[in-house]
Amino acid sequence: MNSTSENNDIDLIRFIFALWKEKWLLIFFVILSTSLGFFVSLKQEVKYKSIITIDINNIPPVIRPNFFYNTFKKTFESKDFFETWKKDNSTSKIIFDNISPNKIVDDILLSKDSRTRFANLKIKKKLLVITVKTNDISLLDDLYNYCNDINSKLSKEQYLLSKRELIKAKELVIREPYLLSTTKLHNNVYFFTFRYFHYISQFNNGLDLFNINRPTVPTTTSIPMSLKIGIYAFVGGILGLCFMIFKDALRNYNKNHQAKRKLKR
Repeated sequence: MNSTSENNDIDLIRFIFALWKEKWLLIFFVILSTSLGFFVSLKQEVKYKSIITIDINNIPPVIRPNFFYNTFKKTFESKDFFETWKKDNSTSKIIFDNISPNKIVDDILLSKDSRTRFANLKIKKKLLVITVKTNDISLLDDLYNYCNDINSKLSKEQYLLSKRELIKAKELVIREPYLLSTTKLHNNVYFFTFRYFHYISQFNNGLDLFNINRPTVPTTTSIPMSLKIGIYAFVGGILGLCFMIFKDALRNYNKNHQAKRKLKR
């Protein structure tokens, strides 16, 4: 047992001595991999993202919030709406390809990968989240204004719809008052009448359908250059160490093989 322990200690000391002897080889691997990591980092594009969140601000009765979120998303990705908006905002740097979920390849319409899209819309719980991959402040501002114009359009549509529904409810009360004799129907009519009136009143006071939050400060999504170079240096050190262990093992094998051949003679 003591003999085995002593042999292990001798092997460890010999291995450490061999590492020290070949230290320049290890340093070479670390420098080579670090240089490689540095040049790779220089060539890779730094990626950024900013987030625009949208939540319901003033909702008409009956209709669920997800309906409006889906309507907003559909309008946001509408080519017809974008082209109309672009005519009034010709100085904007946004192009339809920035917001379109599709692309044409060999005359075939294909869906873009959500990871590669410039602006990606997702409904998360009670929010509509737009992730924008840019650090261009003017582009983010244009996109924010684009969202506000969609908000104005949809809010106006719901305002007109609510006015029509309110008029219908009033006409129903005047034309067929006997229908309100049942308590349940009576309560429903007055409930929805109040809700439509409330939405119209809120709209007239400047409260739109959605609350559009301004874009967040762009943050990088790429691995920091220092961390990336550190990873390359670590991997280079591991490779250098493995090479030295292999070289030492090969040297020992050759020594043992030569020793056996001498004993046979």
